[in-house]
Amino acid sequence: MGSRLRENPARLLECWCEVVGPQGKDRPPWILQKFPNSYNDKEILKSVPQFAFPCTFDRSTVQHFSFVLTSLDSKWTYGYCRHAPGQETAIIILSHLPWHQTFYKLLNHLSELMSNDLTSDLTACLQSAYKSPIPHPGSDITIPYGNNKFFVGHCPDHRKLPTIPENRNLSEYYNAVDANNMATIFASMLHERRIIVVSKRVSRLSACVQAANALIYPMQWQHIFIPVLPQHLTDYLLAPMPFLIGVSTALLSKVQMEDVGEAVILDADNNSVRTPFSDLQALPEEVLQSLRRNLKAANNTLGDGVARAFLRALVQLIGNYKEALQFRDQDKKITFSKEKFVTSRPAHYQPFVEKMLDLQIFQQFIEERLERLNGGRQTSDEFELEASVYSEKGGGGKVKQQYKQFVTSVRKEGGAIVKTMKSKTNPAVKSAVKTVTKGGKQVKERSRQTYKDLRGRLKDLQVPQARGEDTGEPWMNGEGPKKPQSAPSSPTHSTRRRPRTTNFEGPPGFSARATYKRASHNLRDDSRPRKYDLIESGNGGGLMSPGSTDSLSTPSPQSIDLMGEMEEIIRAKLGQDGEQDDDDDDEDFDDEDEDDESRHSSSSQSSHSSVRNSLGSESATGSTNTVMAAQRGEADSPTALQASHKYAT
Repeated sequence: MGSRLRENPARLLECWCEVVGPQGKDRPPWILQKFPNSYNDKEILKSVPQFAFPCTFDRSTVQHFSFVLTSLDSKWTYGYCRHAPGQETAIIILSHLPWHQTFYKLLNHLSELMSNDLTSDLTACLQSAYKSPIPHPGSDITIPYGNNKFFVGHCPDHRKLPTIPENRNLSEYYNAVDANNMATIFASMLHERRIIVVSKRVSRLSACVQAANALIYPMQWQHIFIPVLPQHLTDYLLAPMPFLIGVSTALLSKVQMEDVGEAVILDADNNSVRTPFSDLQALPEEVLQSLRRNLKAANNTLGDGVARAFLRALVQLIGNYKEALQFRDQDKKITFSKEKFVTSRPAHYQPFVEKMLDLQIFQQFIEERLERLNGGRQTSDEFELEASVYSEKGGGGKVKQQYKQFVTSVRKEGGAIVKTMKSKTNPAVKSAVKTVTKGGKQVKERSRQTYKDLRGRLKDLQVPQARGEDTGEPWMNGEGPKKPQSAPSSPTHSTRRRPRTTNFEGPPGFSARATYKRASHNLRDDSRPRKYDLIESGNGGGLMSPGSTDSLSTPSPQSIDLMGEMEEIIRAKLGQDGEQDDDDDDEDFDDEDEDDESRHSSSSQSSHSSVRNSLGSESATGSTNTVMAAQRGEADSPTALQASHKYAT
């Protein structure tokens, strides 16, 4: 049992009929006329009147519906009916093509010709339609007839998914039934249940049943399929086999539901479903969530969104069927392995997929695919394209499992590589760290010892000097080489101008002297000669020249060596703090170095400040300091004379 559709229909329509309705219980419906008269399929012609008038229904408005007749080769012949208000007859077109909208439009056109008593045009139109070649699906069809008259219609591509609003059946089904109930009917069809659709309108019955079958594409319903059940076939509702039947509300009221047994009933007028099964919940969770999410999407109201949502659900279930195909060497045929098909699916899919193997709708699908493959025909369609997309996204069961195995393998191998690298690199790294640490400690110890030796040597040189002893170092006794006559230039300090020399006349035997000796700098050697000359005054009074004998001789003024003064102050400061620093010799070298730099900076600032204060203040108090120095017996000392001459200016 394969597809229900004929692959290569010979013509656009097979037959056109006009059927008279029943005239009471004793006179059933019958065919009034047909075209062509040569059509003689007795089985079909016998069934047409009964399906054209299946039951009593409201004909106050135009009613379009369809039915199917199954031939001995299991192929369907579609019957398209039109009932007009106030008319005792109905017109029907029989065709092998599932083009509902196209033939409904053609029926309307033929009905208009009939109502205008244009018999010649009706015959001409039917003849042209019967002889017209089948247009390519998706294109337009033009049927010329009479005197420059045409019928133009669109031929849908039934190989593609139905769209809204172009597809009349799907549009009616979607408007009458919500997404959840549509999914329930879909799941029931995948379990091949006994399904009944109920409505007062035959057009709605037909549309819902046809649309439900279209939504299981690429599969097709393989059991009893009656879009609108005729009254004389009511016993079909009692059949134990699966079926999908549309029943009018009036006809179903005459049936004993206890006799029907377990069946899924969809009330299309009230949008309700009654089912004794849990078929929807039996779907794999991923499939169900994906189906609901796609049906709720806003863009599904138009186009093929609704049909594609159900197609993707089927792709998730059976889209990997090619993984179970095998080549048989005996007859050079491609076969299908059920066992491989189940094992290739994820574990939580396998229970449902295993049940699908027994479904006739699935068997029909596999048989059709194998027939195409073994016949060398193309298998590309909407299902195959969607399956390819799903597989590329990693949704295929086998592909997904292989990917997971690959990732797991990479993680294991990666972990082993990391462990190997750690085992090899850790000893080397540890050894390097130890070596660097040990070397750093040795450098630190040597630096600390060198610093201690340097400080000890400075102390040894400074202590004898404080006691007035000869240090043995020429530069400490003022015998070293003379320093440059000017201090290094500084980019941040402007050069201080020397104070002008003023004339001073004191009492005979009285000399002015300014001292530059602080109590904390008692280790300074004041006998050290100055390295600058006195600037001579322009007049004859005041301070005497070095050759004068009238008063104490004063050395010539010299340039002030600030850096030398600062160096002496730093050494003096270090000497005072020597004893305190001995207790801290065990501290880190870095900390002591920072402290020494801080002291050096502080002493430098103190030296600059002392020099400025002395230059500004002690010159003004020269006479007083000289008297005090004379009282202490220091006025005649060379150092006093030098200091007096130095700061008197």
